[in-house]
Amino acid sequence: MGNSKIVIGFDIDGTLVDHADAKIAFAALHGITLLPEETPSDIMKSRFPKELVRDMQRYIYESVEGGTKQPLMPGAKEALTTLREREIPFFFISRRRGDESKKNALTILERNGILDRYIGKEKIIFLPTIEEKAAAAHERGITHFLDDEVKALEAMTLVSHRIFFDQFDIFGNIFPFPRITKQVDGIIDYFL
Repeated sequence: MGNSKIVIGFDIDGTLVDHADAKIAFAALHGITLLPEETPSDIMKSRFPKELVRDMQRYIYESVEGGTKQPLMPGAKEALTTLREREIPFFFISRRRGDESKKNALTILERNGILDRYIGKEKIIFLPTIEEKAAAAHERGITHFLDDEVKALEAMTLVSHRIFFDQFDIFGNIFPFPRITKQVDGIIDYFL
């Protein structure tokens, strides 16, 4: 039996898809040693110069070697399976620019057995800005949104339940949002 009052939104990068190894590989190409717990976006932006962050994003999101082979986060398939079994609708809403970047995201989802098995392309939305991402979440009636970037969650003022994904359990409770650590399927606890 479905629950029409709940609609889940997921960010893709850093929430459903694990880019830690790609970030570590990129850093190594530039002579930088990076630990997995140093790879969340909010930390990376403070660790690299702005130009290098842009290059890293291009490597991760637009190149074949950096952008199509990442695994899913632990618990991602379990969360999507539970949502599908309970007939709870969900969307993926991601900030991606450019056709190559969007194509790579779909390739990652397909390679990991998500595309079409769990979600169709019509429920995957790519937008260039945080503000557009927030508007898309509101337009689709999303009640719970899981994201690894605080700025994105802060922009989603019309989403009732904004949940921060802390992959390495390193941020503590410093942000004003409930937090899920290490396993994406922890989102299930928020509505069961």
